[in-house]
Amino acid sequence: MIRVVYSLRRFRLNTFDVTPTQPTPFPTRNVCYISHFSIDNFI
Repeated sequence: MIRVVYSLRRFRLNTFDVTPTQPTPFPTRNVCYISHFSIDNFI
């Protein structure tokens, strides 16, 4: 469980880093929201 949360956090950070540079915030934003929700549910 902890490992999953860690990977999700890492993924969220990556998506946030990519969001400003990429001109397509729709899919990245979706992923960010999904990962955020899963982290909230896990914790």
